Amino acid sequence: NEVVAGELSRVSTENGLESEYCELLDGVIPDVLDDTLLASRLMTEVATLFDERLGNIEKAEASYRRLLDHDPDNPETALPAVAALDRLLTAGESWDELLQVLRIQVRLLGDPMEQKDVLHRMAEIEESVLDRTPNAIELFREIIGLDEADMSALFGLERLYERQEGWTELIEVLRRRAVFESSDDQRREIYLRVARLFEEMLEDHEEAIAAYNQVNDEVGADREALSALARLYEQAERWRDLLDVYEAEEPLIEEPDARAEMLFKMGDLLRARLDEPEQAVERLGQTLEIDASHREARESIESLLESPVKLEAIRILRPLFEAEGDYERLLAFNEIQAQETDDPLE
Repeated sequence: NEVVAGELSRVSTENGLESEYCELLDGVIPDVLDDTLLASRLMTEVATLFDERLGNIEKAEASYRRLLDHDPDNPETALPAVAALDRLLTAGESWDELLQVLRIQVRLLGDPMEQKDVLHRMAEIEESVLDRTPNAIELFREIIGLDEADMSALFGLERLYERQEGWTELIEVLRRRAVFESSDDQRREIYLRVARLFEEMLEDHEEAIAAYNQVNDEVGADREALSALARLYEQAERWRDLLDVYEAEEPLIEEPDARAEMLFKMGDLLRARLDEPEQAVERLGQTLEIDASHREARESIESLLESPVKLEAIRILRPLFEAEGDYERLLAFNEIQAQETDDPLE
């Protein structure tokens, strides 16, 4: 009877008999369980009285749990119970019980964005409060299942996999994050980090090479990526690939001394490893145009004096030795040139 119930509630409030009123309702509830809505209303009233009027946290929590268990799939009654339990359990730092309640909330919410918010909170509790990294990882992955572009979840996974030294998983997350980064600079840093992980942590040089190449393919030629590729190709004795890297890096170099050194590396590689003297002497000549005192470039060109490009080597070296007054070398050049011509007058 609604009238009687209302009067009982009023009288109990006016006379400070809320505790007795709760006992009365608790006695009635078992008899009306078949009426789901009525039972839920009475359970809500009892829980609210224990919580807000009597300050009995233990009984309030038990009453809200009873309400949640009574009709767990009805958001209209279950979600308010969850909200109240959230408040009480957070205040009591009952984290495991809170996580169970929040999991129910995720199930009851129909909006994926709202579900994500709750899952983020659960992940924060697992990571920062309970220090349970594997559980936090699972929650972040669940968020990614709802929204693959959720950057907070991706950053969370990145942080936790690095903490666990889960390098393969970290690479997977970084590559996923790169897809959603709009900034070329950010994507460059991500791809470089992936490449370093392959090279330094996993010691997988083939994958590292592929990752460094991805930097250049995706965001343009990068000095750090090219330098790393040069190092890896040299270790693997992949001379043609190493030359390609040098040729890609050379236009990016502005300092004359550094550019001369790169041209020398290209020329010496062509001479010593690829057996291409024509291209070698051209690159070495370009080196000496920038730095006439480059000792190694001179030595490398001099080693070509017994090759098919000996006359071109002499053409490059002659002005240098003339300027230095090295007549012995100049005489040797004349002898080589004389041997190479069929004209007696020459």
